[in-house]
Amino acid sequence: MQLDRRQWFRRTLTAAGALVGARVMGVTAPLLSGCGGASEPAETSPVLRVPVDAVPASGRHEVLHKGVAVEFRREGGEIVALSMMCSHQMCRIEWKPDDERYFCPCHDGVFAADGSVVYGPPKRPLRRLTVTIERGEAVVDVHEIYRPLPREAR
Repeated sequence: MQLDRRQWFRRTLTAAGALVGARVMGVTAPLLSGCGGASEPAETSPVLRVPVDAVPASGRHEVLHKGVAVEFRREGGEIVALSMMCSHQMCRIEWKPDDERYFCPCHDGVFAADGSVVYGPPKRPLRRLTVTIERGEAVVDVHEIYRPLPREAR
């Protein structure tokens, strides 16, 4: 079957859109894993649990949970957690220990060690997540990263 340019573009864009949609919905891992054999059941809990002992007295402890990076650190006797996603366009940020700042490689956004904006297009600080301590674990709901901020925090 011969396709003209318009049909080819339409089918290509439809396939690309389907892959992006599948990625957003979290179903590409089985599709792209190679063989279609048995796989481990997908974890469904958005709750991230980190042993309190894993969070250093000074420094940072980063955890990747279902593709979402969260950083834990101690601040004033408490454990705090920050989303490692830029508040501008949700790009993955990096901690630069030499500068003691976070850097977003997508649009050169810079955040201070406390997550506040220093430079670049981000208008809001890094998302601070609610941490509860349960049976020696710091517990965070990673879905909180994507929930709308209260009006006063915008």
